[in-house]
Amino acid sequence: TRDAARNQMASFGGAIDLYLIETRALPPELEALTAPSPKFGEPYIAKIPVDPWGTAYRYRVGDLAKREYEITSAGPDERFGTDDDLVHPERTPP
Repeated sequence: TRDAARNQMASFGGAIDLYLIETRALPPELEALTAPSPKFGEPYIAKIPVDPWGTAYRYRVGDLAKREYEITSAGPDERFGTDDDLVHPERTPP
């Protein structure tokens, strides 16, 4: 199920990339990806599912100039801010 969460978050990431290309901005929230694309008239993603453990994903825009964002799954314990959280994109330590 961790792989399922990673795959869902990667799917959101692909939709965010398309949104960014078309609008030159990051979506303010994940739900914005379900709105029709101004260019093609179809949503970037059909719906925003909950993670495999039933918790809504968290989305946060970081540095707008660098187009940074973060999507987080609370993981199996269903609590954010714990060691089992999954984050997309994954950060590699310096």
